[in-house]
Amino acid sequence: MQTKKFTSSSSKETKDFGKALARAIRKEGPKPSPIVFALEGMLGSGKTTFVQGFLSGFGVRKRVQSPTFVVIRRYRLPAKKDPHFKNVFHMDAYRLKAASKKDGRHLGPIGFWSMLEEPGNIVFVEWPERLKGVLPRNARWIAFSHGAKENERIITTRHRTA
Repeated sequence: MQTKKFTSSSSKETKDFGKALARAIRKEGPKPSPIVFALEGMLGSGKTTFVQGFLSGFGVRKRVQSPTFVVIRRYRLPAKKDPHFKNVFHMDAYRLKAASKKDGRHLGPIGFWSMLEEPGNIVFVEWPERLKGVLPRNARWIAFSHGAKENERIITTRHRTA
């Protein structure tokens, strides 16, 4: 398991971290399955701010909002920026029933399984502990926490390297 820590002292730095990750993903190139990010952290810890930066790094100019009340927001990625990646889905699982491999039927009607079928998709899941039983094993986990200072955020990434 590879783990890295980053300290952000502002919303701009959190967005810049998201942009940098978008550049790294584009450099990695397409994968045989969607790329899934599990975003952990309390309200106001920077998850949506990070996704805003990530989408900006892919050339999305549309206003990026939290999916709290709609559960899932879809952003189409500009093909001219990178033809290999097609969509970013930003999902908030807080209001969903916890899901396991045996009992994830309720995720079908909201399009969860479809998102995980298209290799050109990138999926961000907030409150991933609700879906831990159905997230792909290779999901990349990013934890956001409040730092000691008012605008400080500690961002910790971890994912399997093999």
